[in-house]
Amino acid sequence: MRLTLILSLIVTFIAAVINPAAAQTMAAMDISFKVGEAERRAILVNEAPAGEIRPVVIVLHGGNGSAENQRLRTGFDDVARSEGFTVVYAEGTQWAPRQHAWNTGYLLRKQVGGADDIAYLDKLIDLLISQYRADPARIYMTGGSNGAMMTLVYATQRPQRLAAVAPIVGAMFSFDSRPIVPLPILLINGGSDNEVPIEGGLSRNELVRRNQAASYKSLEETVSFWVAANRSKSVPVVEQVGTVTTRVFSAGPAGAETVVVVDSAGGHGWPGSKSNRQENTPIQAFKGADRVWTFFKDKQRVPVPAHSVIGANENKGMSVPHNTMPVASKIQGEQSNRARAAASGIDANQDGMISRAEWLAAGFREQGFAIMDSDRNGNLSPQELKQARTRLEDRRTQPVGKRSN
Repeated sequence: MRLTLILSLIVTFIAAVINPAAAQTMAAMDISFKVGEAERRAILVNEAPAGEIRPVVIVLHGGNGSAENQRLRTGFDDVARSEGFTVVYAEGTQWAPRQHAWNTGYLLRKQVGGADDIAYLDKLIDLLISQYRADPARIYMTGGSNGAMMTLVYATQRPQRLAAVAPIVGAMFSFDSRPIVPLPILLINGGSDNEVPIEGGLSRNELVRRNQAASYKSLEETVSFWVAANRSKSVPVVEQVGTVTTRVFSAGPAGAETVVVVDSAGGHGWPGSKSNRQENTPIQAFKGADRVWTFFKDKQRVPVPAHSVIGANENKGMSVPHNTMPVASKIQGEQSNRARAAASGIDANQDGMISRAEWLAAGFREQGFAIMDSDRNGNLSPQELKQARTRLEDRRTQPVGKRSN
């Protein structure tokens, strides 16, 4: 970890030389933690001051990148400082010196082995909420290339944990996993990308193609998937500016927005960055960080849909969505408690319990969790949720002036 700290300091020094006034606010913090037996890390920039919470943008690098490299390439530091959010550069599994990749299940499988990147991102988000003052209702994810692919995988499996996503020059491999709730998405691709062609199929880059276990889905197939999953309107509003075409599929009833941006002149790479190869120049019509934050900044994750509130304790400030228990109560008695907890949509890792981080990530109050966590073990069981609902219903039936605290 000493080397990673040195690299972070070098990046901060470079930033200070370029913009001395921003040196202090651009200082980086290295976050280290274990996922199973694996040591994992991320770089955090522009942490919220004590007593405040901030939106967080999680940025995922490409298949031969690193957290440091993505920090230098994307320009998110400057946008985070000017717009007042925290940016976190996540890091995949190292497979060569200074090269890391994400386990999407279909690309670079030999390099990443059995890395559990869903668990990594779950734990990273938990830590950001519990220790680094992240606003649980405003956590966003973006990534380039292999990082975009991982963003898409996480978006289909954990949409309830995010406010919006923006995969850049990426693709999907499978539509088997469908998000359980709508999730605003911005898809940005280059029409001249030969590594992840928008037509789908195999990469035209031989090195990438050799490491593909499945064909890319085409961009149009992916758009159709997200328009359906998000319950977006089927007819988009289309805007053409130069080589850039933007299609906005507005949110339908109880749905989310799907936005698709294609630069016909753009190749592979982070928008606005320099080209690594002359024949595949990234999109130059706009800067990726600016375009992504413009999409993110007005999005806020809505908690698990609530048609009503099962009760409110005016003295304690506790409010619990109607469907935390009624959905579970409809499940037949022979089903397990694990199924009941998962059915609520809050139990992100489906372990049968609702952790404090999962509760906060769903947009509920810390005080409400503390009240219901009767055994003080840091988790809510289905039984504790049921007991809380029973207590609230009992309070409703008590005459005014007879209620106990």
